[in-house]
Amino acid sequence: MERMRPRTRRASVICRRSRSRSRENPDGESAHRGASRPNREPLASGGEDKNFEGTARPIAGLTVGYLAQEPPLNDKLDVQGNLREAVAPLLEIERRYNELAEAGDMGPEFEKLTEEMAHKEIWELDSHLEQAAEALSLPPMASDVRKL
Repeated sequence: MERMRPRTRRASVICRRSRSRSRENPDGESAHRGASRPNREPLASGGEDKNFEGTARPIAGLTVGYLAQEPPLNDKLDVQGNLREAVAPLLEIERRYNELAEAGDMGPEFEKLTEEMAHKEIWELDSHLEQAAEALSLPPMASDVRKL
């Protein structure tokens, strides 16, 4: 990447995990590298930061993708529904596994799914989702995401 910079030239201060107040950081919020107060303001309102200029060229042989810092939420689902939507491919593997188990079809597809479920820890998916929700300080699972 070359010459990527913010379009605005506001002064920013980087306070490494401190809560000290200064002229540039009057509210005493702690900030980590790259998350100075001016850089956080557009994102705090739920928007994307499109205020930059420059060019980005990948090195030969590399591909570039985009991963949103704040993925969009499905307003029709609660917190748990959005989490389950995020792991839908894993839930599909589990659904197919259960379908084959109920039918008594223990053939090669069942064996492949059994290995895949063990490898991806789908057996523990609910526990992993609960741990992730706690680590991310998510609201209760039944909460309406439109009110977050």
